[in-house]
Amino acid sequence: MRRAFQVENPISEALYLKTMHDDDCEIYLNGEKVYTSGLVNNFKYSKINQQLKKGKNVLAVLATNTGGGAWLEVGLVYEQKDSSPQPQKAVQRAVTVIATQTVYDFTCGGGDLKLTFLSPLLLNNLDLLSRPVSYLATTVAANDGKTHQVQVYLGASTNLAVNTPVQEVQAQKGKTGSLSYIKAGTTA
Repeated sequence: MRRAFQVENPISEALYLKTMHDDDCEIYLNGEKVYTSGLVNNFKYSKINQQLKKGKNVLAVLATNTGGGAWLEVGLVYEQKDSSPQPQKAVQRAVTVIATQTVYDFTCGGGDLKLTFLSPLLLNNLDLLSRPVSYLATTVAANDGKTHQVQVYLGASTNLAVNTPVQEVQAQKGKTGSLSYIKAGTTA
């Protein structure tokens, strides 16, 4: 694969290759080898010591399939400088596991967070048992008597919705009443 592209204003931030490939792979940026690796079946970010230049740049990739499946995904990304305050990490205090629920308790700074994962897997209801669905409820409370702004982020890869990494995925946002959701699955 060979791609030529124009850069109007080069950025000075760290440049990374975002790669996933089967099997062996060599990558060149403007004629200089910047990456070599065997099979990588999840996205990998590799910092490269070369910057894009103003004007024409060329990204060239040599991928060798030694057997089995075949895929190649390559991109260039910058490490974005973030001047906002860094979020505090939550510390897990407890976990409770019961038949259809797992409850995690965390403390983070001046707040407590409770995450309840509910999977209605009732053995006497095969329709419910066959659904690959879990619900998540969050509860946040101050533990220091002060008011806080809180954001909870939950992220999951669409790789959870495929059988093999090369399957094409389609994702959609939706809303039902006050419930917002994202669903993902293979296009097949």
